[in-house]
Amino acid sequence: MDNTLKHVKIITGQVEQKIVRVKDDYIIAVDNGIGVVRNSGIIPNCLVGDLDSASKEDIQWAKDNGINIKQYPVEKDYVDTQLALDIAYQVNPAEITIYNELSGRFDHAICLAYLLLQPLKRGIKARIVSKNNIIYLVDKHITIAASNSYVSIFPFTPQARATAIGLKYNLPKILYVDNPIGISNEFIKDHAEITVKQGIILLIVSKIV
Repeated sequence: MDNTLKHVKIITGQVEQKIVRVKDDYIIAVDNGIGVVRNSGIIPNCLVGDLDSASKEDIQWAKDNGINIKQYPVEKDYVDTQLALDIAYQVNPAEITIYNELSGRFDHAICLAYLLLQPLKRGIKARIVSKNNIIYLVDKHITIAASNSYVSIFPFTPQARATAIGLKYNLPKILYVDNPIGISNEFIKDHAEITVKQGIILLIVSKIV
């Protein structure tokens, strides 16, 4: 595959926000995500999954448009989004965005958060984007632009040490998993800088609605 650095966009399930393709984006539709990209007027690079939730019409559309289809059995050792990530790594991405509304089954949402560990270990910027939330795992440093949102910072490891500049409330010296004190912080500057000194943090930017 092309080794040019890319932004890989993985569309999983139902997505409410608009999907936009820019020049070097590599688009992967996961299962019924094929219907989302089709409705957005985007021809993805790849369709992956067991396709148990994709409509026959959308699958036929993918075939008609020459989309690379990688179909797997329903009973398998990997979730569909993990298979999509394996494809994403092959194109040497600079960034990965997983689009998912995080609604419905809570176990699926948790699964996506855990999958962010894979690109984190590879040094690839990654996030999960829904209509009202953006989720990151951070082990070094991140800068996020201010928005009409809450910023919640939780330890993803048993404990973590982190500092935040540009947010209303200071973080404690140590964040513990059994004390979610980092919830619902607020922007006070045009951006926030979060630096992780120990462990991994779960960073959630939640639109105020």
